[in-house]
Amino acid sequence: QPAPAMDEMDMTFLEKASQAIRESGGRMTNQRQIILEPLAGSNEDLDADGLYQCAHGRDASISLATVYRTLNTLETAGLVRQHYNSREHER
Repeated sequence: QPAPAMDEMDMTFLEKASQAIRESGGRMTNQRQIILEPLAGSNEDLDADGLYQCAHGRDASISLATVYRTLNTLETAGLVRQHYNSREHER
């Protein structure tokens, strides 16, 4: 018998994010994995620049544009929300 389909409620953030990236036509690359890990492991609000610094520290080839594209994909999928904390974050 085929295994039952994974219920969306049982999926981890990383699984949901990987699925969202693939469904948007992207590939789940090592760079995206590095970007997603801090999001999955944090209960705090993270900004794109902080996420970039964290990811870039692990892989210098990760660009800020890659972080923003990944966040936009996750926002479209309803996995993250964009909000502004101060004027410096309005970009």
